[in-house]
Order: sequence, then structure tokens, then C-alpha cells
Amino acid sequence: MNNFPLIVVLFILLIIVGASANLFTA
Repeated sequence: MNNFPLIVVLFILLIIVGASANLFTA
């Protein structure tokens, strides 16, 4: 369970990048 924070950070980063790309293309 030591990788849990890393997975959460990666997931949040993926959402931020996706939202930024969506906002950029729109």
C-alpha cells in the first residue's frame, strides 16, 4: 500500500492534463 499516494497523484495529474487538453482544443 506504499504506492497508493503515487497512484493518486498520477490519477489527478491525468485528470488535469485531460481537462487542460479539452479546454485547449475547445
